[in-house]
Amino acid sequence: MLGKSRKALGKLVQGLLLSVSLAAALLFLLPRLFHISQHVVLSGSMEPAIMTGSLCFIDHGVGIEKIKAGDAAAFGRIDGSLVVHRVVREEDGQFVTKGDANPAEDPAVMTKENYLGRAVFSIPYMGYMVVFLQRQEVKASIGILTAAFLLAGLLSVVSKKEGKPYEKT
Repeated sequence: MLGKSRKALGKLVQGLLLSVSLAAALLFLLPRLFHISQHVVLSGSMEPAIMTGSLCFIDHGVGIEKIKAGDAAAFGRIDGSLVVHRVVREEDGQFVTKGDANPAEDPAVMTKENYLGRAVFSIPYMGYMVVFLQRQEVKASIGILTAAFLLAGLLSVVSKKEGKPYEKT
């Protein structure tokens, strides 16, 4: 009875790990094929459209010539940070931006030089999980658990073969 429970639990954990791995691949690797990157939203300047803690996807394949008023665009600041704000208007090839929740327009404009791409969508709260998973102790724990499951699977296969006679193939 205990053996069947352990086996069922093992299958459940394997299925869960496989599902999480596939979801992570779809969420983080597949967008890169289409020049889309993910960024964690750290402020509430774009709420309610893009919530604090969201994972925001930026399409780097959209050229600045396709940006128009109303688009949420990503651009870099002098300090190296990334900002996603809504384009208010274009003035002489420069774009005036503003966070949806901010009362005033941004003091710095978005230009061809600091433009990074257009925000295409965001997943609320997913950024919190990304930040959590990037912690060293979490990465170490995941590595140890993965190694333990691989070792347990290997030991299970070896122990099953020990009871069987050698067959020539």
